[in-house]
Amino acid sequence: MESPIYGTPVVMSFRPEKPLVFCTSLEERSGQEKEILWVLDAKTGQLQWRRDNVDRVLTIGKRAVYLLQKGTGKEPRRIVAVDALKGEELTSLPVEGFEIIPTNDADHGTNPKTRGTIFLISKAGSMQAIIEKP
Repeated sequence: MESPIYGTPVVMSFRPEKPLVFCTSLEERSGQEKEILWVLDAKTGQLQWRRDNVDRVLTIGKRAVYLLQKGTGKEPRRIVAVDALKGEELTSLPVEGFEIIPTNDADHGTNPKTRGTIFLISKAGSMQAIIEKP
């Protein structure tokens, strides 16, 4: 990982033959901290892709993995849909105002009914579920 792991790694199966490990590390250089998400093939240990400023993995969908991206400067915190195999950003949604966004592992990616569901919860008591299009 090149830097210390700070969060619990998440293992999800994108396909039965393609389990992926998502691991976040905290890099500290020149007095600055940067969170890095590393995505590895769980069978081979090979790096698939990496992405900076990721707080954590929220859930995996049919084609995408959904990440909570930290806000940087003028950019707000947002949910980012990323191609699970390539790491390319597909779309994003700002989520300022929602303080709690739990991880939904969808029974380790095996439950198609709950894959791609994201829960947004505010401290004021509102809750919203976002579901991936079929």
